[in-house]
Amino acid sequence: MQQTPNQSSGSVSYNMRSPAVRRLLREYKDIEKEPSPLYRAAPTEQDIFIWHFTIRGSSDSAYSSGKYHGKILFSADYPFKPPSIVFMTPNGRFETNKKICLSFTDYHPESWQPSWGIQTVLIALISFLPIPSRGAIGSLTLPDEEVRRLAALTSSYTCPECNVSLSEILNDPITADNQTISEEIKSSVDILIHTASSIDFSGKNETDINNSNPENEPVKQSICSDVNTSDNSSEIVEPQAQGVTKSTLSKAKQDSISPQINSNNTHTPSTITHSGQNINSIAETPRPNNVGNNLLLLDICIVLLSIAIAYLVFFKLA
Repeated sequence: MQQTPNQSSGSVSYNMRSPAVRRLLREYKDIEKEPSPLYRAAPTEQDIFIWHFTIRGSSDSAYSSGKYHGKILFSADYPFKPPSIVFMTPNGRFETNKKICLSFTDYHPESWQPSWGIQTVLIALISFLPIPSRGAIGSLTLPDEEVRRLAALTSSYTCPECNVSLSEILNDPITADNQTISEEIKSSVDILIHTASSIDFSGKNETDINNSNPENEPVKQSICSDVNTSDNSSEIVEPQAQGVTKSTLSKAKQDSISPQINSNNTHTPSTITHSGQNINSIAETPRPNNVGNNLLLLDICIVLLSIAIAYLVFFKLA
C-alpha cells in the first residue's frame, strides 16, 4: 500500500534540499489536507517521483460511472518540466501502459507552466476524457457504448503495484459542496484545453523524448502522431529511486537555479510556433557578422593617420 512520505521512510530517505522533492511533498500534503471526491493521488512507498492516481469520469459523459487508475512519472526537473502520464485501467480514451500525449505531459514541455501542479493535472485528465482524440500518441477512439461497458468494469480493478482497490475509494457522492475546484485550477485547465486545440496532432515527426540531450534539450515541436517509430519513444521508462541518488538531486538543484521555463510567462498558442517555425530555431537564428565592417573602419583610420603624419613631417621640413 502507499504510505505517507516523509524525510526518512524506512530504507528510503529524501534530500530536502531538492526543489523537486520539496514541491512533491508539499503537493501531497495539500491533497491529503483537502480530499476530493473526484480524485486520489499519492507517491509510491519506494520512490517519491512515481505517483499512482485514480480519477472519476465526468458526470456528463460516457465515463461518468468509471474510475480510472494510472501513474504519474516525475523527473528530477519537476516542476520546471512536465510529468509523464500512463493509464493502467482500460478506458476507451487512452491506451494502457503507454505514455500519453497531451498538452501537459512530457511530449509538450513548451506548453507547461511550473505553477501548475498535480491537482491541475488530475482535473485536466478528467476534462480531457470526453474530448475526442485527434490521433495523438496513446489515444483511442471508441463508441460510447464501449466506453460505458469499460467504465462499469473499472470498479473491480485492483492495482498490482500499489494494491489500491477501486471499489474501496471515491465512493462518496459528488455534491456542489465537496467538488469545489479553485479558480486557479479552473483557469489553468482552461488554458490547457485551449492550448490543446491549437496543437497539430497530424504530423509525422515525433521527437524522441527519452533520448534527447538533457543538458541542451530543444523545445519539442507541437506535433504528436500515432505512428510506430523504431526508437519506441512512448515506451514507459520509470525513474529509478531518483529521490535517493546524490547525482540526480544535485542535477535537480542546479536546474532549479536556472530553470529553462519562466514561470511568469503565460503560454498561448501564438507563442508555441511562429510561421511554422520552432521557438528554438527562431532563438538560434545566427546574428549578422560585423567583423568585416570593423576591419574596414580600422583600415580607414590607419590611412588617415598616415596622411596626418606625412602632412606634419612635410611642413616641419619646409
